[in-house]
Amino acid sequence: MGIPSSHPSLSEERIKQAIELYGQLKSIQAVSKRLHMGEVTVKDILLKNNIYILNRSEVKKTCYINEDYFETIDTHRKAYYLGLLCADGTIGKNNNKVAISLQEKDKEIIQQFQKDLECNYKISELRYHDKNPKWQNQYCITITNDKIHNDLVSHGVIPNKSYNLEFPKDLSEEFYNSFILGYMDGDGSILRTECRISLVGTEMLCATISEIFSKMFNVHSTISYCHNKKSVPTRCLKVSGKKQVKKILDWLYSCSPVFLKRK
Repeated sequence: MGIPSSHPSLSEERIKQAIELYGQLKSIQAVSKRLHMGEVTVKDILLKNNIYILNRSEVKKTCYINEDYFETIDTHRKAYYLGLLCADGTIGKNNNKVAISLQEKDKEIIQQFQKDLECNYKISELRYHDKNPKWQNQYCITITNDKIHNDLVSHGVIPNKSYNLEFPKDLSEEFYNSFILGYMDGDGSILRTECRISLVGTEMLCATISEIFSKMFNVHSTISYCHNKKSVPTRCLKVSGKKQVKKILDWLYSCSPVFLKRK
């Protein structure tokens, strides 16, 4: 209505930052979060400075990623992410989406994943705690890319993982420890007081990992039904005893530059 608004904190430097950030991020929402500035204010700045605002379809075209990242699993870092995605990832059955979400305290792994894939796909905060105080917030990244999706499927990250997941057939033995570490960070636990490590997975996956432990370290592991329910498709693999557990943990953490620090 022709009435000028007053923004005490909207200095020339802040305006310049908003314009430059929009040029990098291509998202009003992202700029708003980064600068703690209202989305309406960001949009107003762009319009007043004759900055073209991209529509949704144009924003999608500006997404970038190193889509060859998972073509070959040839580093411990890639093997770790492959294991983590096998445990905690979601992969589209009828689309090319790949997503992974972790607890709020593990946000740095999501950020590192984003950085290593050299992508600008947005990390979203899932505020579950607002719905239920007992639930923890999570951070999620969803990638839409045919090449990434298809490469992960070829390495064994498939829909319905609870029923059909197998140990990657093309994975070099050199990277077994980092893959298993990634999987354990997603679906495993370390019980210090009981000197026990465990992971949950399909019977096929647990059997292969058990064979690896036995062959490489002569370590005995047990595989049982989860919660003693035969109807549940998953199994629980356990290794107990100080010496056995230390052998496995020393090996798991010996190579991967990425891991959950809290575990």
